[in-house]
Amino acid sequence: MCESTNIEIDGFSPSEKHVGESFKQIFEAAEGRIIVATFSSHVHRMQQIFEAAEKYGKHVCLSGRSMITVFNVANSLGYINMNPDTLIDIDDIDNYDDDKIVILTTGSQAEPMSALTRMAYASHKSVIIKQGDTVIISADPIPGNEKSIYNVINELYKLGAKVIYQSLADVHVSGHAYKSEIMMLHSLLKPKFMVPVHGEYRMLFHHKKLAESMGMPSENVFILDNGDVLSLNRYEAKVTGHVPAGAILIDGSDAADINNRVLLDRRLLSEDGCLSVALTVDDGLGELVSRPIVNSIGFVFEDEKISIQKQLEEKIDNIITASAGKYKSYDEMAEKRAFKENIRNACFSLTKRKPLVLITVTHIRTY
Repeated sequence: MCESTNIEIDGFSPSEKHVGESFKQIFEAAEGRIIVATFSSHVHRMQQIFEAAEKYGKHVCLSGRSMITVFNVANSLGYINMNPDTLIDIDDIDNYDDDKIVILTTGSQAEPMSALTRMAYASHKSVIIKQGDTVIISADPIPGNEKSIYNVINELYKLGAKVIYQSLADVHVSGHAYKSEIMMLHSLLKPKFMVPVHGEYRMLFHHKKLAESMGMPSENVFILDNGDVLSLNRYEAKVTGHVPAGAILIDGSDAADINNRVLLDRRLLSEDGCLSVALTVDDGLGELVSRPIVNSIGFVFEDEKISIQKQLEEKIDNIITASAGKYKSYDEMAEKRAFKENIRNACFSLTKRKPLVLITVTHIRTY
């Protein structure tokens, strides 16, 4: 199994040393505060920032929960080499001149609640971006994050900051192997079977083609979907099944698969609203006392609500008549998914929407 993220980039990835030198040049030239956003897991990048800060007499403070957590662990294990007085608390930055401050923060991917995003949208409790600040985004956009990242960059410019990112300076090198490095790995290992992983489908596809160009049989390279089961021994490998591998959603104290009925109901509510159908049954006669009574929330606009509800009452009455004899009672009918689906289809025929359907059965007895 080999990652495929940078399979489309020829050559070898640059050295981290380039980034360290770029930081020193930027730190030397910056006239105000410096804010560096990077991956909190990149401990060596932290070290480079501390080295550049100390070279030019600056203090470093941390922002973002994961940044603080990773730093504390790395520092306790001896991976951070710094002078004790270099690190200061972020709440103390107003006690220092701006040109002596470096803020190391999370948010290089413009995550909605990250520290850098809150700074950009003026909602950070300790840092207000101002004219003269230099913001360094020391990371490449993860595919799909580009729009959010450039939105944050735009907001930072509006607040008066100077923003430096990968297309403007060497402030990041990828932690993922380029094409020549992956080729070297293949030539050294000479795998019999290979699964390209970690990348979008086009990247996995190009990795498969690279493996084939280096002599691997096409049938020995497997592009798998999440959940595919690959069974292999020393002689053969093949996909033998599939297991559920969807997102796990946390709701309060419970974890649930995305196919959970409650979550599906919530999705229906958020998309097409709710339709309530009330049935009143005369237990003495075993028949409905009246047509179904329909009400709705978030299903149709107010100006069309009465008209559509009356049409639905007629359609649902016809569905009940057509279902006569299929169920032992109206209560059983109301519980069946097929009956609810028929009502949802009737809704769709009128509105092109399929709401969540709730059915209540009230029992009375007349004499």
